[in-house]
Amino acid sequence: VPRDLKLENFLFEENSSSASLILIDFGLAYRFEPGEILTQKVGSCYYTAPEVIAGHYDYRCDLYSIGVLAYMIICGSSPFTGKTVEDVYEATFTGILTFPEEKFQHVSQQCVDFISLLLEKNPDKRMTSQEALMHPFILQGSTGKTHKLDSPLGMVQLDITKLPADIQMKNDNETTISLSPERVEEIVRSIITFLEVSPLIRLTLGVVSTLMGVELTRQ
Repeated sequence: VPRDLKLENFLFEENSSSASLILIDFGLAYRFEPGEILTQKVGSCYYTAPEVIAGHYDYRCDLYSIGVLAYMIICGSSPFTGKTVEDVYEATFTGILTFPEEKFQHVSQQCVDFISLLLEKNPDKRMTSQEALMHPFILQGSTGKTHKLDSPLGMVQLDITKLPADIQMKNDNETTISLSPERVEEIVRSIITFLEVSPLIRLTLGVVSTLMGVELTRQ
């Protein structure tokens, strides 16, 4: 297991619109044996599971980190924060997990449930990797063709089965490109997510996209 899952360790493999997302930095990775318990405190503080901080953990610590990743991707902030590392650790132990309405009003209850089950402080009650893969939030996202998307513009319903098989458009270089229905859906979702974030984040994204170019900021 990696033992140091964090957003900074996920990169695109190449400068391409079809590039694979890869996980890097396995310097703290460890191969667990059945029933083995580790005691070394490792990882990045915001992503560290309570049992890792306590110095008594197993492979399930990474599931907690995935929960933190999901929470941060959805709302842009950590579930537990503090001014110092020790403050973050204390909040991780004793803090109550919340989903502020201003940040999660566009998020489904299934998504909230998925994150909550991963951020369970007790590893014995935490969702397993098999349960995570079978969670309705994951299954619906991987098989659904019709989606209702909440946005500041109101409810948007997108049925990709009714979109043309191949949509033609031109980019800034007047080069004709083709977009599949799935790609159109992805673009719509990205636009709605962009509209949901705060003006400061939108400004930051605009600056970053200008510096990096469309292909690198597609996600």
